[in-house]
Amino acid sequence: MAAGGVNFDLAALTEQIRLATMDLAGRDPDPALLAARLSDGLDDAKLPRPDVAEWGRITKGFDKEAWNRMAILVRVFRETPLRDPIVQALAGKPGADAFAGFCSGLSQLLTLELLQKSPFRVEELARKWAHALGAGIAGETPAESRRKMERLDFGGVLKNLQAADADRATRVKKLQEIEAKRLKEQQEAYDRAGRE
Repeated sequence: MAAGGVNFDLAALTEQIRLATMDLAGRDPDPALLAARLSDGLDDAKLPRPDVAEWGRITKGFDKEAWNRMAILVRVFRETPLRDPIVQALAGKPGADAFAGFCSGLSQLLTLELLQKSPFRVEELARKWAHALGAGIAGETPAESRRKMERLDFGGVLKNLQAADADRATRVKKLQEIEAKRLKEQQEAYDRAGRE
């Protein structure tokens, strides 16, 4: 059980996220409408909401994909039976951070297109959001949830691939330097032999 006692049914959470991603297909997110819907939802739940200046600050670097993720989460928060556990998980926390901070941080590689095509990415988003909310996954220990979240971590996979590419580039450069040195030594030996 997670701290605070909130555990999400993973199947229900992933299904609601999947439905939200499908509903958003072909539509551009409306940042002003999302801000209003989130604020109304936080007000209804009697949770603190950000003022206009704070909202502008925490969404300043948002691109279209961050707004898409925000639209997904706001829809799950406002329009599904998961509202109550989300409100319970948000108790005592700045609500906007659980949405805006999450959309620009842990989930930034999860595009709408990727979420629409891959159930693994939907599960990754669900697990990461539950984690960001301080909630758990029903039927899993926190350690199991963390391992499963790390296994699905698309960003971590990309970081590992980038590290492997950098390592490969370093090794290729080193081999090229060794080969250039060898060729230079061969040429010098050849030149010496020609002079003698």
